Amino acid sequence: MIRPGARPIWGPRRLTVALVGNSVGLTLMVTAWWTTSGARSIPHQLAWLNMGVGGLILGGLSNMFWLGEGRRVLRRELIGALPAAVPMKTSVRSATPGSHEQRVTVAGTLRFHRPGCVLVRGKAVTVSTGTGPGKGSIRACEVCRP
Repeated sequence: MIRPGARPIWGPRRLTVALVGNSVGLTLMVTAWWTTSGARSIPHQLAWLNMGVGGLILGGLSNMFWLGEGRRVLRRELIGALPAAVPMKTSVRSATPGSHEQRVTVAGTLRFHRPGCVLVRGKAVTVSTGTGPGKGSIRACEVCRP
């Protein structure tokens, strides 16, 4: 549990389903191994081998659903434990009066961003006109993709 009073990661029902699924899967695999080892014909061996593979799949699915449920509970608890995100103010000063461009840059960088990009939040930015292709031109941010 992440915090006191939170529900357990795996309840008794989920744990029972996982244990039964793994037990049945293991029983199928052991039975298939035992029976296949004594079989003399290939078709008879393949039939029991198929049952063993079915047991392996059953055990794997049982574990997958059990771990998936634990992941869902942990994610739910983690989201409840984190504070709500507060948007940060970004100060934008225009490089050219009357410019309505939606691309901004931070001084000394080679990329332009959208004003709400997480990489420029809380930083002093200027509105970018974006120079054309060539040496010394700036590139688009790979995070916000303006």
